[in-house]
Amino acid sequence: MLSLHKNFAPTALLLSTLSACGGGSTSAVPFTSISELPDDGEVTATGDAVTTNFERRTDSGYILTSGDTSRSNSTLSAKFRDKDVVAASGSADNSSFKADTDAGDEVINETYRSIFVSPSDQSLAVLSNSDATNLDHTVYGAWMDFDGATSGRSTAAVYGTKTSANDMPTSGSARYTGKSIGLARISGRHYYATESDIELSTSDFENISISSSNTRGTNLSGARGTRTSSAFDFSGTGTIEGTSFSANVTAEDSSYATGTVDGNFYGNDAAEVGGTFELPVQGGNYIGSFGAKR
Repeated sequence: MLSLHKNFAPTALLLSTLSACGGGSTSAVPFTSISELPDDGEVTATGDAVTTNFERRTDSGYILTSGDTSRSNSTLSAKFRDKDVVAASGSADNSSFKADTDAGDEVINETYRSIFVSPSDQSLAVLSNSDATNLDHTVYGAWMDFDGATSGRSTAAVYGTKTSANDMPTSGSARYTGKSIGLARISGRHYYATESDIELSTSDFENISISSSNTRGTNLSGARGTRTSSAFDFSGTGTIEGTSFSANVTAEDSSYATGTVDGNFYGNDAAEVGGTFELPVQGGNYIGSFGAKR
């Protein structure tokens, strides 16, 4: 969904900016596909989200997440000018983000994801970059929504054009590969924006297997740096019902509890898949969203 032209800046630096700050459009058209996005105008998409609360220690910058999560419908809007995204906003349950470059907010592009940072809205969002993911019907991402400097909500969501029931395969096999974006406490009290490789396969369009690997994280807790954490790689199996699927998954580190994945097929003939996941971890949770293509 995003094709932007700025170099990546370390995400850890953005959080310190957010926590220090306080709090003429055209009609939007529904999202159909990334290849049909307008050069100019606003597009809205609907989807599914998982949300959790967090607290931030102002003395250390550590972020502590709640073990509870909620699932809800979600909306995403993006405004385009000369083919570039100049503003974006999302909402789910009681969580939201909003960024507008006309108001001085930043949009920063890296390989598989684009970062939206808004000091005025006190929000930080990370969305998939279609130039690299090669998805046409699916958009996924995550955001942090601050209530001042000490608390807020984290959300992961997926959006797109779902496969119609009449176009859904009922037999045959398929393998999907893609990426995920997440938010997790990977090490102690440090909070990370994560990225991982995702693979989903089915041999009969009744049962599925799903796995994540090569989980990498960017520290959001005030300390710079990235790390690889295979402890948060997960795998599991589930079932397909209609155009949706669900699965139980277990993290590579067996000390973490079993989590869940919920998703849908997107595009013609189930060409893509997307979904959200949640795994309880020690003192918090790991939430994320993903998109993958056959």
